[in-house]
Amino acid sequence: MAQTSSKVMTSSPAARPAICIDVVYTLSSRITASSGDLLPRTSSHPKEENFNFRVSADLKAAFKAATEAADRPAAQVIRDFMRAYVEERQKPEPGYDAWFRAQVQAAIDDPRPSIPHDRVMADVKARLQARIAKAAGRAR
Repeated sequence: MAQTSSKVMTSSPAARPAICIDVVYTLSSRITASSGDLLPRTSSHPKEENFNFRVSADLKAAFKAATEAADRPAAQVIRDFMRAYVEERQKPEPGYDAWFRAQVQAAIDDPRPSIPHDRVMADVKARLQARIAKAAGRAR
């Protein structure tokens, strides 16, 4: 069974204006929904990590309301955000960057005359129309 615990530690508002959230997720082969039904596991690797951070009570309440309205667990939304954030900031492989720059430079240095945009677009449109007509003929 999955173990999910959430502890909210608070003290007097004057001493601590934010709420500290400590969430531990342990996924076994299956997890239980709030209704008691077993749900399939979404990952083949059990996860058990703690990530503590402070947020204001208002932000926590608004986030909880938004995730409940979207019928998504708050933790899943946070994990999705973290993955997207990391993926967005990953640097491309150095080999790819060098290859891409070489391709751009080769296009710039190409001695052949450029093709006007309107001509290229007309050619693409004609090709698309021909493929559509061919597909429509096969569909009949």
